[in-house]
Amino acid sequence: TMFIHLTEVDTVRHYEGLYSDKVYQAIDSVHQRLLHLLEALKENGNYETTNIVILGDHGGKDFDQVILLNALFHQKKWLE
Repeated sequence: TMFIHLTEVDTVRHYEGLYSDKVYQAIDSVHQRLLHLLEALKENGNYETTNIVILGDHGGKDFDQVILLNALFHQKKWLE
């Protein structure tokens, strides 16, 4: 059994937004790694007997502003 967590696309999206060039580069990078893993399974004869499940951890929505709740609460004197 092997579990692989590829975080590159998610990480880049958090820093660069959903649709930047760096996101598409990260998608390409993950795609190449997945192809490499599939090829390795084929080469060692395990492809036909391997269950492959690919999941995403969440969706996303692009943003153009951020609300810092703790700063807002501090400003309103709602924090003690």
